Amino acid sequence: MRKGTSALAIAAVAAALVTVTGSGTAQAASTECNRTSLSFNLPGNPDMEGYAELCVSRINSTTLNSKVQVQLEGVHISGGKRFDSFKIIYHLERNGSTVKSRTKPWDIPNGGRVHTTSAGFNTSSSFKGGWTTDGIISYNINNDGKGAMTKELKGTPSIR
Repeated sequence: MRKGTSALAIAAVAAALVTVTGSGTAQAASTECNRTSLSFNLPGNPDMEGYAELCVSRINSTTLNSKVQVQLEGVHISGGKRFDSFKIIYHLERNGSTVKSRTKPWDIPNGGRVHTTSAGFNTSSSFKGGWTTDGIISYNINNDGKGAMTKELKGTPSIR
C-alpha cells in the first residue's frame, strides 16, 4: 500500500509541475519575476514606500504573459495630492528588443494606507528563449519642484 501512495504523490507533483498545451504535449510551466523597492519623499505629506514586481510567464507553447504589480504604503492624507502623475510603463522583450509595451496610469488615492495596482497582457509567439519583462515608473511628485522623474525597474530573468 505504501508503494501505491508514493506513486500517487509523485504523479500529483509531476502534474503540478507541467502545463498541458492545447496540442496535448506537456511543457514545463515557466515564470520569472523580479522585485524593485520603491521609496518616495513627498514634501508636505507622509512618505510612501513599497515595491514594483515585474513578471514574465510562458502560459503554453504559443502564449506569453507580461505583468506588473505595484504596492505603495503610506499614511492616510485628507487633502491635496501626493503625485501630479504616476505611470507604470512595462515591456515584453525578446533578446533585448521590445515586442509589446503597455502604459498603466495610476491615480493613487489619498485615503487608506496600502495601495496596490496591477496590469498585464498576453501575446502569441512560438519562438523559444530570451523572453523578459522590463519597465520604468514615470512620476511627478506634487510640490517637489523637480518635475517628471523616472525609476528603472529590475527586469526579469529570461524564460524559454
